[in-house]
Amino acid sequence: MNTTIFEIDKDNIDTKIIREAAALLKKGGLVAFPTETVYGLGGNAFSSETVEKIFLAKGRPGDNPLIVHIHSMGQLEILAENIPKEAILLAEKFWPGPLTMIFKAKKSIPPIVTGGLDTVGIRMPSDLVALELLKTADIPVAAPSANISGRPSPTRGEHVIEDLSGKIDGIIVSSQSVLGIESTVLDLTVTPALILRPGSVSLEEIKRHIPAEYDSSLISEKPRSPGTKYRHYAPKCDLYIVKGSLEEKAKKIKNIILSAAKENEGLQTGILITKEMYDKLEFPDQGNVKIRISGSVKFPDKITADFYKNLREFDGENTKVIYMEDISEEITGRAYQNRSEKASGGKYI
Repeated sequence: MNTTIFEIDKDNIDTKIIREAAALLKKGGLVAFPTETVYGLGGNAFSSETVEKIFLAKGRPGDNPLIVHIHSMGQLEILAENIPKEAILLAEKFWPGPLTMIFKAKKSIPPIVTGGLDTVGIRMPSDLVALELLKTADIPVAAPSANISGRPSPTRGEHVIEDLSGKIDGIIVSSQSVLGIESTVLDLTVTPALILRPGSVSLEEIKRHIPAEYDSSLISEKPRSPGTKYRHYAPKCDLYIVKGSLEEKAKKIKNIILSAAKENEGLQTGILITKEMYDKLEFPDQGNVKIRISGSVKFPDKITADFYKNLREFDGENTKVIYMEDISEEITGRAYQNRSEKASGGKYI
């Protein structure tokens, strides 16, 4: 398949390009596009045939539901049943933005979109290119992350090209995703509302407006949200999280670096640490060990935004194993902790 690459300046959006990409969506094609969270792979949410192509392009499990992207509250009404007043309140506060809300689904939504459930996740992205595309196409767009299933989510156009060029109809390349972490998913079909996947909109922010909770033990085995059942966001190689106090982590990482440099000749080891940890190590890179600085704990948003990018860059360097510094939830937030754990498969040292 020939994939058309559309390059768009977010500060000067070319409406002609938007119309061309929207035309592909309306014809049943698949188009990857930027959002403020990660790049999405979009197709007409009302077309089972189109949505099936999304699953095939990604290699995504069929019971993993998709999020439907909209540009207006009017579109919400054609997708969701029994919209609660809490949803209207949250939409006023957080839409457009990185909050997905789960509703009872209208019967007109194909089961392939909902993973066979009677619910559907819906969000309105704040990225200007995404909104313009959705307004121009004027159809609800089912859009998971625009990557091969299980791999780190794409936060740059080149990530999408790497994974999906030749498999989909179009890719809109714009600037890097600002947040770099997928949306918060909030189930409004239960009381109190339940966060199924943490994201940039925190539980504390939501609780300022409605009763809500987050308890992973309450999330059922059959996923009502993307990113809750399968291993996700993972690099090609093994990933381990180094836990402990600052001193304990520094000692472990020093030993890992020295051991890798001596014993694993030809096998590159990746180290992902904060600037503060790098300064504490007090020695340069060792041979086949690649140290990448994730950012400073003084600027946690940067650490989060570049997380997937760093994992992909290690992959591009044929890294055989990555060790990443654990950063407390108080610094980076629950979402970063969630994605780190999913990417590593829960492997800690």
